Amino acid sequence: MKHYILIFLILALFAACSTGTGEAISIQQLTPYITKTIVSDTPMVVETAEMAPTLAVTPTPAVHIVSLGDTISSIALQYGVSIDALLIANPEISPTAMIVGDTVVIPSEGLPDAAKLDASLAEAVRIERPYCTNTAGGLWCSAMIENISEMDMVFPVITFKFLDGAGNTISEKSTPAILQKLNAGSSLPAVLFIEEVPPQFNRAEASLFSAESAQGQEDTGVVVEQERNLQLDALSATISGTMRVVSEENEDRQDLSIAAAAMDIDRNIVGVRRKDISVEVNAEFDFNIAVFSTGNEIVDVIFYTEVY
Repeated sequence: MKHYILIFLILALFAACSTGTGEAISIQQLTPYITKTIVSDTPMVVETAEMAPTLAVTPTPAVHIVSLGDTISSIALQYGVSIDALLIANPEISPTAMIVGDTVVIPSEGLPDAAKLDASLAEAVRIERPYCTNTAGGLWCSAMIENISEMDMVFPVITFKFLDGAGNTISEKSTPAILQKLNAGSSLPAVLFIEEVPPQFNRAEASLFSAESAQGQEDTGVVVEQERNLQLDALSATISGTMRVVSEENEDRQDLSIAAAAMDIDRNIVGVRRKDISVEVNAEFDFNIAVFSTGNEIVDVIFYTEVY
């Protein structure tokens, strides 16, 4: 009898251990997040969404605020874009009549097609061999740009190429002419100063980097000189006098640039100075501008004016 009771107790114990073990040991307890399972009699169709194309990251265009003395060519050089690219990005701006405080959008990158120099413009100018001299711990270079065509042009920019004794290019720098407009048959100087003389520098060459045809652009005013005086010293010169600006524009004042280029006995440009002023239209005013030599004695000075 005791044997039957023992067998019964063992069977009862096995039955108790087997109840609910599927819930007690659950894989879900090992999962650190909860997922929702949808039960449906209808087969589920999973649509694979197309991957959206990855957009290229492009630089955000910069903004330049026009200050006194800025020109469209100087702004283009400052940001390393072409003049055409600037004009395309700013169609509302008049490049010959920018106002201090104007906002100029600088495109994120230049336009390769627009940056190409028109071959007819390249053939329309002649650039003298640059004159370079060491001064103030750096290198000062100048070159005269002559418009040999019958077409007026604006915003001439030249590139100085610095060469070693073997004629290899060491470096290049571009700079605008001292004024914006280069009329047919006229000349303008361009100057450049770099703080460090390029290593192994031997000589410089200059070529036209960019320019625009002035076709369709009208003069905003004419300078009438009443009197001009020149005072020469060995290494400095002063031009003074009286002038007025005549304009048919409906403006009380006009912006005016006056400039002077000092020449040595070999007709090298040894100094350049430019001043930008605002004057009352049709009213006489006194002016003066001093220019200083980078080394050689000054024997002549060329005087320039431009209304913009």
